[in-house]
Amino acid sequence: MKPAVVLLSGGVDSATTLAIAGYQGFLPYALSFAYGQRHSRELESATRVAAALGAKEPPIIYELMDLYPQGRAGRPSVLYVPIRRERDLPREFGGSEPPGAPEEK
Repeated sequence: MKPAVVLLSGGVDSATTLAIAGYQGFLPYALSFAYGQRHSRELESATRVAAALGAKEPPIIYELMDLYPQGRAGRPSVLYVPIRRERDLPREFGGSEPPGAPEEK
């Protein structure tokens, strides 16, 4: 099975994407982000969705504010949500592998 990393917010769209990945024969890994806003309910939902859909591991939750590159305009406000800037995703996570993913043959 090829691994598939799915960004999982806990909402219906990302839950559907995770389900489709599993249905199509991928080994799904869920990835969720804690980005400094009040959304713990969404993260709890993402954890339950990942478990219910058989994701390889529960969502991996990063504190994005800790990943923000230093030296550019200081530390951003908690109102700034970098994950919503799609252009950053390929640079930040391009080529990332889920932990424990088997080598591709």
